[in-house]
Amino acid sequence: MNLSNLFDMTRNGGSPMKHLGNHLRPPEGDWIRKWKTDRSFVTSLARGMEILRCFSSSYPELSVKDIAAKTGLPQQTAWRLCHTLKVMGYLTSAADSDRLTTTSSVLALGLSALPSAAADNVVSQELQKLADRFQVSAGLADRDRFSMIFLLRGRARPYLAVTDMRPGTRFNIYRSAAGWAYIAGMEPSERNDLFRQLKNLLGTQWPETEEILKKAIKEYSAKGFVTNCSVIAPGLNAVSAQVRLPRRARLAIACSAPEELLPLEKMNREIGPELLRVAKRLETMLPSHA
Repeated sequence: MNLSNLFDMTRNGGSPMKHLGNHLRPPEGDWIRKWKTDRSFVTSLARGMEILRCFSSSYPELSVKDIAAKTGLPQQTAWRLCHTLKVMGYLTSAADSDRLTTTSSVLALGLSALPSAAADNVVSQELQKLADRFQVSAGLADRDRFSMIFLLRGRARPYLAVTDMRPGTRFNIYRSAAGWAYIAGMEPSERNDLFRQLKNLLGTQWPETEEILKKAIKEYSAKGFVTNCSVIAPGLNAVSAQVRLPRRARLAIACSAPEELLPLEKMNREIGPELLRVAKRLETMLPSHA
């Protein structure tokens, strides 16, 4: 997919972000069942949170049937939980539809996870400098289960909206540059645990995915950053490094653009080394994120 194709998809009302952000997540039963023996675990609360997680920029409106299918819940149970979330003000009915959508109350929950206002401003400036200098989309991401979710972003020209990385955008942790950088920075025990989960999740796709991840980890060890060429989507390249924080916490900083603007040579020669320098600066700005 070349640059003009990507632009045409956006201009003509397509949703390439739905393809870019597509990610697998375990059924509700699989995720919650692991806590079955924990007497302090409140299953109904967990199910309610899982329902909120079903909504995204790719799926802003969902029916109760959709939610039941995504979570693995019986439809009647899903309906009751959705009703409760509507009463609490976290869901509302979409206009002229029987579908549901989230409210600003959900946004308020997420704001506490973002960097402080002062750090937000400084980090956003750093991301925007990257975007302007290299004509890319730049973002700061954190892990959310099997996804990387972008917290802050900087963006270049309008036609790069296809790689916008706007806050809340998700990418597979095992296919995205940000995910690879994050995984490369894990402690071995933590990484092995994630690999076991991914093996169960991906099934027959795991051997190929494991090989890709091992190559990314090796690249990270050699360079301090990872490059991703047309893996997350055809014709889309990305480069990423990690931002190390106190208490073994980490984030990932990434740049992406169509391959015509972001060839592999440029990622290795210019942007990757610059990401390392920016990551070092961010490590002094985000000490309280962990």
